[in-house]
Amino acid sequence: MRTRRARHVLLTAIVAAAAGLVPVSPLGGRQVQAVAFTPEPIFSEDLGDGRVLARFTHGVTVVATAGTEILFEMTPLSDQTGGLSVGLRPPDYTDGQVSEAAARYRTAGRSPEKDVQALGYSQAQARSQAAATRAAAEAGRLRPMAASDSKAGDVYDTGCAEIDSSVFWRGCFRRYRTDDSDPNAWYTADESQGTGHGKGAWYLRTGRTDHRYRRGEVVQFEPSNDIPAGKCREVGFSLGAFGVSMSRTTTVCPEKISINVNDPKRFFAQWNGAVRADNPGVVAQDFTRVPTGSGSGFEYWVYEYHTMYS
Repeated sequence: MRTRRARHVLLTAIVAAAAGLVPVSPLGGRQVQAVAFTPEPIFSEDLGDGRVLARFTHGVTVVATAGTEILFEMTPLSDQTGGLSVGLRPPDYTDGQVSEAAARYRTAGRSPEKDVQALGYSQAQARSQAAATRAAAEAGRLRPMAASDSKAGDVYDTGCAEIDSSVFWRGCFRRYRTDDSDPNAWYTADESQGTGHGKGAWYLRTGRTDHRYRRGEVVQFEPSNDIPAGKCREVGFSLGAFGVSMSRTTTVCPEKISINVNDPKRFFAQWNGAVRADNPGVVAQDFTRVPTGSGSGFEYWVYEYHTMYS
């Protein structure tokens, strides 16, 4: 299926707009047609701790590290169907920079939970949060962490992308510092989780959480196989190596979770089915081998596909 891509750049609190497509909500009883638009930022705010909150029209919200590029891929719409991907290309770190990134992350008081919370901020709340964070830093209430204190398993970057339009889908990623003895390479540990549901007359049909690498190659991953589901149930996922242990639980609903294992530079897990009220989820975890001195070229993508209820 063909896609079209649009690109945005998130530099501190500045967002540059570009062209693209997005699904729209039904209007009365009329059929829904594909529409072209230029994504318009509603606001973009520096949160004072190294993150930026950016909200766009058409229900897209992003929380990510300053300097992250925001990318869009659109599945061409037909009547009563559509899909949208939102991609985050965060700052790329080499093996020699990860410990410093982990120290900055901890010193700033960041956490994955704060990313999810920030997705719901109004512009006024974002500004208030930034002021409080800066005041805490100036008062010495944030505990500094040195790069030498960082260890395997420490989180060094996180981010979230949310689509709240015809349907709802949200995905967030975590990146962990690793420890290895390979003289020619180092390893990244990346984990993500997505969840969503249908809305109104729309069914959520697919929800994906997707890791892409411009230089790294995936060497281990979880889930390791497709997972069928006859009813909604809790499923745990875990993957451990290189001093890192990743573990998440999510709700798996009919029909199944399917995975991509055909491309060494990409790993995704996606839920497939048809729900309006249920809240299916999906988890992706992987380790990636990267040449020493290089970054992995990591990109994180969330994708939703929906059809109209009939």
